[in-house]
Amino acid sequence: ELSARRLAVTDSLTSFANREGLNQTYATLHTRTTPFVLVRIDFDGIRQITEAMGFSTGDRVLLNVASRLRANVDKGDFIARISGTKFALILNAEDDAV
Repeated sequence: ELSARRLAVTDSLTSFANREGLNQTYATLHTRTTPFVLVRIDFDGIRQITEAMGFSTGDRVLLNVASRLRANVDKGDFIARISGTKFALILNAEDDAV
């Protein structure tokens, strides 16, 4: 059952949270006292790559994007893939100038 719940909130390609995982995490933020930043990113052009070169190439590009996102956020930050080429980040803004 735990595995089924995890699958329900996880993107199967990137292993990031999916839209439902983002919604659940965002819903808990009102209990936090630390500031945060919500960022939405849409990577234009990946759809054209997928259409021209196939799904496996598009998936490799998305995995490369996911790897770069993971490498460039702090450990406590949150990443979700909310649709095909759209990602959301919840960044801890406590020590950052926003």
